[in-house]
Amino acid sequence: MGTVNLLMDLAGEGYPASYDDTNFVLLMDSDGDFTSGATTAAAMNFVGDELLFDAIDIADGDYFNLGIIEPYHSLSFDGTNDYVNISSPEYVSQLDNFTVEGWTYYNGSTTSTLYAETIGGNDNPMLSIIAQTSGKFEIVLRDNSNVGLVVSATTGGIAIGAWSHVAFVRTSATTAKLFIDGVETDDFTFAEPSAWTPNLATIGVRQRTGFNSYFNGQLDEIRLWDESRTEAQIVAFKDQELVGA
Repeated sequence: MGTVNLLMDLAGEGYPASYDDTNFVLLMDSDGDFTSGATTAAAMNFVGDELLFDAIDIADGDYFNLGIIEPYHSLSFDGTNDYVNISSPEYVSQLDNFTVEGWTYYNGSTTSTLYAETIGGNDNPMLSIIAQTSGKFEIVLRDNSNVGLVVSATTGGIAIGAWSHVAFVRTSATTAKLFIDGVETDDFTFAEPSAWTPNLATIGVRQRTGFNSYFNGQLDEIRLWDESRTEAQIVAFKDQELVGA
């Protein structure tokens, strides 16, 4: 098809009156599943009910859909005693393939937990992703005998006082990757941990025999997947709000 200008009439669609062109994005994909290989384009103009996407490169047979980018509705954590305890969670730490991802605005003054799975009263087995004051991460995925992944400072790090996207992806029983803003920064290999049974899943703190590493800043769109998300999937959907069932 080539390069086209795409004009959409959104009359009667019920979008908020406060929305402008920054709240819309065009999703394009060759096979229509809008996962691996999907691309996005920002809107050029929004006047009245008409939304314009300018100079869009669409191939014959491509599928496209309209995405909504809503303003941030993030959770704010004070670094002292704020956290989220997930009731009836679907734990991922015992899976060979999983992804934990989300947006973080880290203030940098204290070590800060993004997400953790633990056993209350036991300091050893855990999955924890914790930002260090340098912006790098401590990542732990180990069993009761301390076998598994233990990284005190990752290669990749996030900016202090700015929004960054973080994704930790376990790709097999003994491998994992870290992505910062959709770019792979770390590739981990480790001994396979034995199975254990978590009973706590928390956002913003790690709870073991006690509470530690309360998050200081804001977190948004924390997502758990029972699959190893690819770099293309992370990039395609990190800026999109998902609606759960």
